[in-house]
Amino acid sequence: MNLRGLYMAALIVKIKACNMAVVGAGMPPLLIFRSATREIEELALKGMPLGSVSEFPYQKQELTLFPGDTVVLMSDGFPERFNEKGEILDYEKAKAILAQIAHQSPGEIIGHFVEAGEAWAEGRAQDDDVTFVVLKVKDTEGDRV
Repeated sequence: MNLRGLYMAALIVKIKACNMAVVGAGMPPLLIFRSATREIEELALKGMPLGSVSEFPYQKQELTLFPGDTVVLMSDGFPERFNEKGEILDYEKAKAILAQIAHQSPGEIIGHFVEAGEAWAEGRAQDDDVTFVVLKVKDTEGDRV
């Protein structure tokens, strides 16, 4: 199989207790809503797509999550979605959307992002895949915060 010029983005997340370790290869930043401060953190991972550079030194980043925090992993298809005017939605708008809906359940958050992307596109077809994974930290008693 001659697969030259074939690259793949990847994101590996490992969660143990309230600690999250992340390694990325060509993925957009993670968005983290911090419940205590109601602020959005952007975790940018520097890493070339897999297959582009042999022996690239991928680095792991670690952080602590707290009850009520929400983590959004997404492909670049959402923030780079075009509207009819050729404008992209962008990461700042994605962060603003998350700030408004972070209190909702993971499924509701994903649904809202999908609806926001469709509204932004104004009927224009997607140019790229749009993928979301939303993680929400529960409190110590197991209730959803």
